[in-house]
Amino acid sequence: MDPNSDKHGLALRAGADAVTTPEGAAALVAELVPGGVDLAVEAVGNANVMSACLEMLVRCGAVVSVGCPHPLQQLVVPALQFAGSGKRLLDSYVGSTAAFEDINDVLDALAEGRVVDSSHRTEARACTVRGWMLTTRTCGPAGSAS
Repeated sequence: MDPNSDKHGLALRAGADAVTTPEGAAALVAELVPGGVDLAVEAVGNANVMSACLEMLVRCGAVVSVGCPHPLQQLVVPALQFAGSGKRLLDSYVGSTAAFEDINDVLDALAEGRVVDSSHRTEARACTVRGWMLTTRTCGPAGSAS
């Protein structure tokens, strides 16, 4: 997802399955992943993209932001994106001072199954990628008490 649609062709040629703008993200995710995604990696550095990523998450999902937004950009989201839904926004910009390597490591971990769907578990899980840790508080399925 990128607000600059001029980049979409390059993303498709590089192997992306689908591309969209922040405004089209909800419809595309609903089509490709009904119910939403567990994890979104935001690498654009745009507050609108961060907001769109939060909206497409399942309950207890997480956005890892490795992009660097302009200092004057403001992230404005409804408070209920967090309260009651367990959604998380995690920062990784300059986490290991190798943001591009971090992105590749996260994608490799996903492809290799090292990041698992824990939405039906109640124990804590952690995933370490290149020296930074994503600690997730898992929740039960929607509607359950956890």
